Amino acid sequence: MQKEASFSPIITTLPQADIPVEGLDAYLFQGEHQQIVFMSFKKDAEFPEHSHQAQWEVILL
Repeated sequence: MQKEASFSPIITTLPQADIPVEGLDAYLFQGEHQQIVFMSFKKDAEFPEHSHQAQWEVILL
């Protein structure tokens, strides 16, 4: 069973990111040269292989 993420209001009051994945909650913080997306999955998800420009990810369980 997946544990539901509990984000602080400082995150949940950000605009929601438009990512069409069932069971995904995503909140977007961005500026001219950066973007941070806080994501919570209600169930497992798979994504096709793809790439982006320079980025790094942090996964919290």
